[in-house]
Amino acid sequence: MTSTQLGRSTDDALGRIESLATDVAGADRRRLVSVTVELAADIDPSAVAFASRLADERWFCWEQPERGLALAGLGVAHEIVSRGAGRFGDVELECASAIRGHVADEPDGLPRGAGPLWVGGFAFDPDGTRASHWASLPPALMVMPEVTIVRSGDQAFLTAVLFAGGGAGSDRPLERLRSRLAGLRNVGLPMSDPSPAGAAPIVRARDPSAFES
Repeated sequence: MTSTQLGRSTDDALGRIESLATDVAGADRRRLVSVTVELAADIDPSAVAFASRLADERWFCWEQPERGLALAGLGVAHEIVSRGAGRFGDVELECASAIRGHVADEPDGLPRGAGPLWVGGFAFDPDGTRASHWASLPPALMVMPEVTIVRSGDQAFLTAVLFAGGGAGSDRPLERLRSRLAGLRNVGLPMSDPSPAGAAPIVRARDPSAFES
């Protein structure tokens, strides 16, 4: 997929989400608004995220090659943080509240991962960890990215989301999303430095379904 093709898709998504945001502008509470458009199946979600990420924002990549699944997320439309023993219930309730009244413009039959998506995780310790490499993450965190790209089998989709309505400041999420979509770049991942001398096999300790269960 070329950058020109990606640009046409993001322009399409932006036009649709602007229309939906206008429709819910008078709502008495913020409502989740999302638009999903199809992309060419040869897009690399991780490459787009790596090339388009900003230094001060969250970004996320996840791939399961054996399932033909790759997804990436950029930016933060909504973030949920909790701590302590009740963190699982807190996050569950806040996620449900955030998507109540969701307004969407999307194709039928979307594959897994397409559409608005929560990404994040939980620490085993209710109060988190003091290890330096986890310092930027709270004990419970769920993020809904502003933009997600998923490739599943021979299909790929881009989803743009924002929260609109609810009074003052409702135009700011749209302005931020407009800038985010305009900044998407479709270029290949850079070479590793130093370049690997040979193929590196990936050996998993357990099948992904074991962790999911």
